Amino acid sequence: MQSILTQVLKLVTRPRTLLLLAGLSIGSMAASQAQSFVPTKSVKLVVSFAPGGSVDTSGRFIAASLGEHWRQAVIVENKAGADGNIAADHVAKSVGDGSVLLITSNAITITPALNPLPFDPLSDLKPIVRVMSIPNFLVVHPSLAVYKVQDLIDFAKKNPNRLSFASSGTGTTPFMGMALLQSLSGIQMTHIPFKGSSPAVLATLSNQTQLMFGDLNSTMPHIRAGKFRPLGVSGSQRSSLASDIPTIAESGVPVLAGFETSTWVGIYGPKSMSHSLSQSIAQDLSVVLKSQAVQDKIKAMGAQANGETTDEFASFMKNDLERWTRLVKELDIKAGD
Repeated sequence: MQSILTQVLKLVTRPRTLLLLAGLSIGSMAASQAQSFVPTKSVKLVVSFAPGGSVDTSGRFIAASLGEHWRQAVIVENKAGADGNIAADHVAKSVGDGSVLLITSNAITITPALNPLPFDPLSDLKPIVRVMSIPNFLVVHPSLAVYKVQDLIDFAKKNPNRLSFASSGTGTTPFMGMALLQSLSGIQMTHIPFKGSSPAVLATLSNQTQLMFGDLNSTMPHIRAGKFRPLGVSGSQRSSLASDIPTIAESGVPVLAGFETSTWVGIYGPKSMSHSLSQSIAQDLSVVLKSQAVQDKIKAMGAQANGETTDEFASFMKNDLERWTRLVKELDIKAGD
């Protein structure tokens, strides 16, 4: 054994061997550096919705952190309209050199299930990373004598279409969440759409509608004031800001054991972007998403950070689109419902 070690030591200390090892080390460093994305000019992050919403808010603090990481300006450009698809179509047709990126919501997998788009979200965009998921809270007006999800299902089955639920419109995550709840539990309720989440909240506060799905910021003040009764959270895990409220999957209703709907936010490149470049940008975004400053901002929004690999995000996106397409067909949901 000792003689073998002696031979190995002689081998690795020969000048020629040392030069070879040094060359391999330098080559590995060069390959590593080649995989890094170093922007040579400012990067444009196209936000698919108007200023003020969750996509815009997250886009701005991610752009600021990413700019610091790259030491290059990341400029936010709002390009709102058509449920975020004007921005998506614009980025899909952009140059894939990393200078133009898109940040948008899960409308990109819901809208195609309802309406044809001028682009294919699965083939015309390059998924980079899913930034975060924002769960919704299932709340009811306190005058309604239901205290858990099973109570709601029992009441709705005895009284088909008597209950009405508010949403900010067909195709929004709160609407699709309620549609999924009805499909899985076999109940029927009446949909009352509103132009935005604020009027939907007001309608439920006044008992014009009896229930709704809403995010933490729009529902929690009224939950704390006793004006809403929470039945569950739509996400895959409890909210860190309201850990006493169980998920709907935890409700004990067997058909809802895998229930999960959240408003998620993702970042994409154009379809012409190479897979290696999308992976490099994803690695940089992963560093940004793990920073304490960004984690705190995501938590303050009532959201959960994601950060899968590019391949995992692409698979998730495909499955999400297929899920909503099946539900739309099953319930015969139309864009104007």
